[in-house]
Order: sequence, then structure tokens, then C-alpha cells
Amino acid sequence: MKKAKNNSRPTSKKCLTLSFFALPSFLYLFFTLLPAVCPHSASSDAWAAIDSSKQKHSIESFLASDLATFRREKLTDFKSLISKWERVYGVSAIPGLKNISKDTKAKDSDRYVAILATTKIQGAKSAGEAVALLDDKNWMVRSAALKSIEILGYSPAGPKVLEKLAKDPALVIRLQAIETIIRLRPVGYEGALVSATTSGQNYRPANYKAGRADWVPQRALEALRELAPEMKREKKSHEVAQSLLTLLNGAKDGRIRAHALHTIETLEEKSLGKGLPFKERAVAWNRALK
Repeated sequence: MKKAKNNSRPTSKKCLTLSFFALPSFLYLFFTLLPAVCPHSASSDAWAAIDSSKQKHSIESFLASDLATFRREKLTDFKSLISKWERVYGVSAIPGLKNISKDTKAKDSDRYVAILATTKIQGAKSAGEAVALLDDKNWMVRSAALKSIEILGYSPAGPKVLEKLAKDPALVIRLQAIETIIRLRPVGYEGALVSATTSGQNYRPANYKAGRADWVPQRALEALRELAPEMKREKKSHEVAQSLLTLLNGAKDGRIRAHALHTIETLEEKSLGKGLPFKERAVAWNRALK
């Protein structure tokens, strides 16, 4: 699975069609005709007039109906769907969205969209529940929770995100955790990224000394290069470069050895043995860092 781009923040869109939302006709007429009858009323005012318990139940039913239509028609632009919910229901959608997010019997994709919708509509207030969902059994739910934490920049989740990188059984979650770490930069992220480059669960088969790396070690090394300026300011870059010698000297996967060397050069802000064969450059760095 390819790394998701960081452009997944929900954005608003104009004038979506009735068929897309699949709203019952009476509801559409309700929202369409109400402003004409009561010019100073908004859709949120109309919802306020409905009994609170019935209102919450009705909204959740409409959300579920929209999600069912979304799946049935094989649509992909869930950002527009979320923007529609925010415009029509506002914060009144939150209870229903949270119920869907936590419903283990709901479709995986429905829970995913509901989590991101909650983040978009409720903002920082949804952060705590996103952290709790990092322990959900479903990897798509954990993925949505990580994305929510990344969007919010919720730093208290840092330790839990580091744990996801180290121990989550799903490759896609370990990979995504790196993106969230780059956003949060929690205490200890340097060591966590270095550990990910040699962790046995990120190599097939066995370990870094005998196996071929999956996507995690390479992305972890790329992240270390991206964060090199910050590590330099905190005077940690030299120590991190030293810790990468284990990978440079012991990895069976030649691609990972090459990435390790490139990362060391980035952290140290110089090249040794430029133009020489890889093996001689590696020897030069071993002498310089040991």
C-alpha cells in the first residue's frame, strides 16, 4: 500500500446534488421550503424545534443512510459528504457520528468516514476519543484515528503513536504512524524511528540481517532526514548518525544500507569518500563515527 499524501484535510464544496446525499424527499422539502416560510430561520433552528432524543436518532439514521448510499454508488469523495453533514447538521451530528465510529458491527468504511467527520466538525474536542480508537481491533479504524491525531496535531497522543510504530501488527499502521510522528515530533521520536529501521517485524523473512525490508525502514530513514534540522538544533544528530552504523554494516537489503548511508551524511551534513565505491564510503563513516 502506498503512503497516503498529507492533503487529506477535509475541505468544503458547493451545491451537492440531492441524489448524492440520498435524503428522503420530505426532508429535502423541509429544508428547502422552511427559509421561504420563515426567512430568518436556519436549518439548525429547525432541528432545535424537534424533540432532542428524536432529533439525535433521526440524524444518526440520515447519516447511516448517506453512508449506505455512498457505498452502494461506489463514491470516493467523502470530503464532500462530510462538508454536507457539517453544513446541514453542524455539531448535532456528533452524537450519531460517534456512535457509528464505535459500532463494531458497522462497515469498516463507515466507521472510517465517521471518525474523520467527527474530527472535522468537532475539532480538538474529538482528540481524546481518537486516541482511544488507536486500540480498536480494526486497522481501518486505527488508521482513521491516526489521521485525526495528525490533522489535529494532538501532542498528548505522542507516546501512543510511538507505540503504534513499534508494536502495531498491521504494516499499514506502522507506516502511517511515521507520518503522525513527523507531525507531532514526540519526545523519543529519534530512537523510535531508528528502532523501526531494524525491527524484525519490518523485514521478510526474519530480521534486518537476513531479510528484505518492507516500506517501514525506508520511510523511517526518510523521516530522520526530514527531521535532521531539528535534531541538529537539539544536538542529537551525531548520536542518531552513530546509531545507524548497525544498519549500515549489518543489513542484508542493499537498498536499506544505501538509505542508511545517505541518512548519516544528511545528519552529519557532509560526505566522506565521495566518488568512491559504497564499501569504502561505509568504512570511512565507521572510522569517523566510532
